[in-house]
Amino acid sequence: MTASHTKKQHNKTLGFTAWAVHLLLLALMLMLAVWAARWGWAEVLVAEPRNVMDRWKTGQVMPADEELDRLGKLLERAQSLNSKNADIAFDQGRFAEWLASQHPLWSKEAQSRREVAIGYFREAISLRPSWGLAWINLANSLVLNQQLYSGGMDALEKAAVLAPLESDVQQRVVWLGLSQWKHADDDLRVRLKNILESILNVRSYVVVKAIADFRLEKELGNLLVSDEDQELLNKMLAKRKYISSRKR
Repeated sequence: MTASHTKKQHNKTLGFTAWAVHLLLLALMLMLAVWAARWGWAEVLVAEPRNVMDRWKTGQVMPADEELDRLGKLLERAQSLNSKNADIAFDQGRFAEWLASQHPLWSKEAQSRREVAIGYFREAISLRPSWGLAWINLANSLVLNQQLYSGGMDALEKAAVLAPLESDVQQRVVWLGLSQWKHADDDLRVRLKNILESILNVRSYVVVKAIADFRLEKELGNLLVSDEDQELLNKMLAKRKYISSRKR
C-alpha cells in the first residue's frame, strides 16, 4: 500500500469520524431542544393553577367542579411533560389538599384526597430532600389524616431542621405540633419539646404565643428560660385573661 493511499484512507477515516461526531452533536442539541420545549410548556401549563391556588389563600371562592377538573388536568399534563420537577409535584400536592378541604375534615373523601396529596409531597421531597416547605405540607397532610405516629412527627422534625430561617414554615411547625400535644404520648412530647427549644432560639415570639394560645403554659412554660420570654408569656396570659373577662 502506497503512502498516498494510506494517507487517503486516514483522511477518509477522519472525515467519517468528524461526520459522526457532528451527527451526534446535532442529535444531542435536538434532544436538548425537545426537552427545553417540554419543560417550558410545562411551566406555561402550571402557571394558571398555581396562580389560582395562590388566590385561594386570600379567601377567594373555590371554582365550580368543571373548572377544578380543568385545572387538575393542566397540572397532570404539566407533570407528564416534566416529571422531575419538584415544584410541579408540590403544586399537585397543594391542589389535592385544596380539594380535600372542600369536604368535612374527617370524611372519607377528605382523607382520600389527602392521601393523594401525601403521595405528591413525598414525590416533591424525593426530588428536593432539603425542601422545608414540602416537609411541613407533608406533615400537615399526615397529621390531618391521623398519621402523627406514622410519618407526621418525622416530617415535623425535618421541617424544623431544614427551614430554620423561614418564618412561615417555623410558625406552622409550632402550631401543628402543639395542636397534637394532647394526643401525643410521652416520647412524642419529648420530641415536640426538642423542636420548640430549637425554634425558640430563632423565633421565640412564635413559640411563646403558641404556648399561650394553646393554654399549655403549665406543661411548657419551663421551656422559657430567658427573662424576656417569661415576661412575654406573662403579658400574653394577662391579655388572654382580660379578653376572657370581657366576654363574660
